[in-house]
Amino acid sequence: MCTTDAGRPSARIQWYLSSLNITDLSTPQQDICNADCNGKVISSSVLVYIGNIIDTGKTIHCTANNLDGEVVKSQDRYIDILFPVSKVTLTATQSDENPIKIVSGSQQRFICTTDASRPAARIQWYLSGTNITDEASAQPSICSAGCETVISSSVLSYIGNITDIGKIIYCTAANVEGQSVNSTMRSVDILCSCNKNINDVNLNYYFRLFSVPITKVNLTATPTDENPIKVISGSYQRFICTTDAGRPSARIQWYMSGTNVTDEASPQPSSCSAGCETVMSSSVLSYIGNITDNGRTIYCSAVNVEGQSVNSTMKSIDILCRNDSDSYTCHAKNILTPSGMSPQERTSQQMFDVNVQCEY
Repeated sequence: MCTTDAGRPSARIQWYLSSLNITDLSTPQQDICNADCNGKVISSSVLVYIGNIIDTGKTIHCTANNLDGEVVKSQDRYIDILFPVSKVTLTATQSDENPIKIVSGSQQRFICTTDASRPAARIQWYLSGTNITDEASAQPSICSAGCETVISSSVLSYIGNITDIGKIIYCTAANVEGQSVNSTMRSVDILCSCNKNINDVNLNYYFRLFSVPITKVNLTATPTDENPIKVISGSYQRFICTTDAGRPSARIQWYMSGTNVTDEASPQPSSCSAGCETVMSSSVLSYIGNITDNGRTIYCSAVNVEGQSVNSTMKSIDILCRNDSDSYTCHAKNILTPSGMSPQERTSQQMFDVNVQCEY
């Protein structure tokens, strides 16, 4: 907004982007006359500006004049276009899986990377809610799109510690105040390379102490959740398998009448629970109705502590067939040329009924 002091007559306000007149983008406001203003009014104008990366470093100012030859200029405002971070990716070197298996005492490298943004982002690291950024190393920003935006990254070198079994590692990034973006979460699975006691405490004790076994697995179907699940042959049906909160994250398997169909499912990012001390795991199976599956059952199982697998309830599949009947007309045309005569065109048509039905 550009506002003048009180003057007479009202002022004409102009807007400039560096030296370019952009007054057409502004809206003059109604003059204000205070009590006992004696005809002096305060003039104002509002400019609605939409950020454009090419305007970075330019200035915006306004001018006002109410007498010929007397133009008053406002101070310059510099433009710095911001591109907030929208995505943060967390990867682990050597093997990028979830949970991350780390031998106790060995080093595991984690890399946190943002998408292209402006300015560079500040990256923070957390281990189950505890800030461990001091153990990470910020990397030089990578120029993107002609250096109008940059990709920020940070590397965390983590040393496997048996007391971290089941804890969660994740990172956050922010380059605009109040807009922090989280990465996905990775569970830490600490492995021991021997059968000896560690620091005079048995390894199994640590597993019991730091693991929180899941106790419940829910299987739901969308768009309708019933049993049996009615699926039209050839159409999609989405099944979702979700665990209760546990530590570490769970491995989910899918079965159709005893046959493992996990390869057709998609694991989902774990959901943080109880201050990230535990997580809820989930997986989605996109099933295409097949007439040969009529009467079969679908269920899922989940395990996050060895030997403690939990099954969901079973859902029966009821495959519905599209029965379709209709009448069709076949048209035929040919040209005959009898000897010594001109060509003659003949057409014929035949109507027939088609009845499509499914057999189980």
